[in-house]
Amino acid sequence: AREKGKASTRCAQDCCVTDVPLPGVTLLALSRDQSVLAACTGSEIQFFSATSLLTDKDIKPSSSCSMGRSGTVKDFKWLDNAYIVLSNGGLLSHGSLGQGLKDIMENVDAVDCSKDGNHIAVARKNSLRILSPDLKETCCMALLFQSWPDSDSEGTDIKVDSIGWVRDDSIVVGCVRLNEESNEEGYLVQVIRSGGDTFFE
Repeated sequence: AREKGKASTRCAQDCCVTDVPLPGVTLLALSRDQSVLAACTGSEIQFFSATSLLTDKDIKPSSSCSMGRSGTVKDFKWLDNAYIVLSNGGLLSHGSLGQGLKDIMENVDAVDCSKDGNHIAVARKNSLRILSPDLKETCCMALLFQSWPDSDSEGTDIKVDSIGWVRDDSIVVGCVRLNEESNEEGYLVQVIRSGGDTFFE
């Protein structure tokens, strides 16, 4: 019996129902309805039925897609009825299950989606853009870094590293400062408020 006041120790292997060998996977993402698991490997994205993995122990992907020569997958986000993929080269693509990817924007640094999965936030060329469900730009604001000491120093470059849409009215932006050798010299986090209830009204 477990001693009172102490946590029990278990082995994950004892609880494992399925082993899925996926060499090189860098990112896993579960769909919003928790029915599909996306596994990203290099430029390839494989989709697995969560039900099949848990009950049928079926380790074969139900579908897959590829970014081709566009690069490797840097980020993957599920939308309400689709998904977006960002390559390491800054290409943002849009897709849905059973269909191929459609390129929608280049030179993208980071991306995230709203909590309802309908709107997309894109960091691109030191600006923050909001895209509607039909992928049209509804808002664009410049990202300024005056709060960072010596932000305008010659030979330094400030680039958005990540963004997180944490609430309907709030987006967190993580920025990295690079020197002439492209080495990281510091990190800055900015919290941006919409001034209203949401960014997309």
